[in-house]
Amino acid sequence: MPCSVTAARSPLRGRSVRGPRRGGRRPGERRGWRYAGGVSEKAAPEGPRSPSAPAARPPRTAAAAVLTGLQGLVTAGLGVLMLVLVVTGEPDGVAQAVTGAVTVLALAAIPLSAALGLWRLRRWARGPAVLVQILCLPIGFELVAQGGLLRPAGLALMLAAAAALVCLFSAQTTEALGTAAPGSRPV
Repeated sequence: MPCSVTAARSPLRGRSVRGPRRGGRRPGERRGWRYAGGVSEKAAPEGPRSPSAPAARPPRTAAAAVLTGLQGLVTAGLGVLMLVLVVTGEPDGVAQAVTGAVTVLALAAIPLSAALGLWRLRRWARGPAVLVQILCLPIGFELVAQGGLLRPAGLALMLAAAAALVCLFSAQTTEALGTAAPGSRPV
């Protein structure tokens, strides 16, 4: 007896989606069979989500990716510096210093991966990038409060975080990443 499964309603055609049937059909015959959600078997055309199409990347998205990437590179550099200081200096506790350095290096992966995702116009990258920028604001404030040579570093961090947040919430970025509200248009 042929087996037919109705999995879901297709939003495009309003007909039920049928899974592959056993018996009664020749191999390769696909009549009456479709993927759910209108997914096609054809190769996806090169579009704005392709990493090889930099012309489709809005300038504000590129700026957010660069700023987030720079923050990740600075964080990774601080982690490497901490490891170098463990080897060349005499820390109070070697295990504690190595753990701190490895933690900072692991935390550097968040902005670096978010920057890569933004550069490639991946939808998931916006959340981690916004989180990194929100966390940079109080860190920058604390650096400014310390005074001395840390004040310019704190100001630079806060300005970069604010600029990246403006870029991440711009209409062009939300449209390019596919996170815009339905019916909204980029300004």
